[in-house]
Amino acid sequence: MEIHYILDNKYVTRSDIDILNTRIEISQKVKYLGRTFADDGSLTEEVARRIRAGWAAFNAIRRELLQSPQKTRIRLLTTTVIPAMTYGCETWTSKEADTKRLQRAVSNMFEIAGCDPPDMEKQVLRRKLKWAGHVSRMKYDRWAKIVSEWDPRGSARPRGRPPKRWADDIKDSIKIFIHNEALRGNLGHGRRRIGILEARRAWSTVGRDRVTWRSLVRSIQDGN
Repeated sequence: MEIHYILDNKYVTRSDIDILNTRIEISQKVKYLGRTFADDGSLTEEVARRIRAGWAAFNAIRRELLQSPQKTRIRLLTTTVIPAMTYGCETWTSKEADTKRLQRAVSNMFEIAGCDPPDMEKQVLRRKLKWAGHVSRMKYDRWAKIVSEWDPRGSARPRGRPPKRWADDIKDSIKIFIHNEALRGNLGHGRRRIGILEARRAWSTVGRDRVTWRSLVRSIQDGN
């Protein structure tokens, strides 16, 4: 009998599943489209895989890298190593510990190459914001939009400090962006806009404005 695997969580009642003589087993982690998904939502295994992928990409170009001028070295690292380490990060709900692990690995590689390392927190956040902008402009029948904006009814968040959600980084970035723009006096007729941004699911509203969203992404790149 052929065996396939599915991922569940603590809210699912477990039972044996057989489909057309195929046994469906419950697993604590599943690889799908190049990413490892864990039943508890953690990124521990996925970040470890991204770091291994980054070192594999680094070692593949190591000889050419160390023989190249610094400008070329930076170009090689940002076009080979960084994409390998941030693959799929648009959907991450990463913790500070995850970002620190990525940063340590990247810093080691860039140090070997004699280059200044990028800020991995900003690298991940910038990619996440770009994806969120695409999602916000999708039609409402697209699965990516449905699951990104889905709010499970009847399920209260646990007591204590609530677990981090995917959209939390995006909402925080919007607040910082609006604060900085206000300090610069760039909001113009922004009082109405601020009201929109602070509304529920604000990121999916402001993301429809391409100009504003690009400014938000650029602010992360510029280090604001």
